[in-house]
Amino acid sequence: MMRHEAKGARDFYAKTREMLPDAQLFSALGNHDIRVFNYVDAKLPEYINEVTPESLWSLDSLGYEYIYYDSLPKRRFGDVHVHHGISISATGSVRKDMEDLQVSLIRGHSHRIASHMVTYELRNNGEGETLRGYEIGHMCDEKGPGMKYTQHHDWQKGFAIAHIVNDYPHIQMIHVSTDYSCVVDGKVFTL
Repeated sequence: MMRHEAKGARDFYAKTREMLPDAQLFSALGNHDIRVFNYVDAKLPEYINEVTPESLWSLDSLGYEYIYYDSLPKRRFGDVHVHHGISISATGSVRKDMEDLQVSLIRGHSHRIASHMVTYELRNNGEGETLRGYEIGHMCDEKGPGMKYTQHHDWQKGFAIAHIVNDYPHIQMIHVSTDYSCVVDGKVFTL
């Protein structure tokens, strides 16, 4: 049953690899992903070595790098680290994670689109350092069966893209409108 329930995510990972055969693909597994591992560990410990990101989603064979939800953020490009996200706050989840972890961060978890930056003038031998944080929204159906755990969705559909220049990620937040259109690098995408 777990494998059946994981099919949608497995198909997404496979389709992404098919579209981007040479790309570096990375997944920051989240709080919902880890539930299956926690359940198996608590209720079926003899199967814990058989329930893995590979057996559920084929991440290893598809060439994905990944971290677990309880891992520290992974540095990906330049100063930016990636994690699913820990904090949930109506006033700035990414800000809280940045303050706690003291790194630039791109994350999901809150289903919101937001960015936060803070500059520390005295860091880096007096040159200063700016930490950047991005919450990248969501791409789910708020009316779907798995989303009924709350009636109030203070969420925004969207995602982020980054252009890497000299190992520095220039991150852009992309909002997806209610008619599922968006603009990326000046090009309009619609359903």
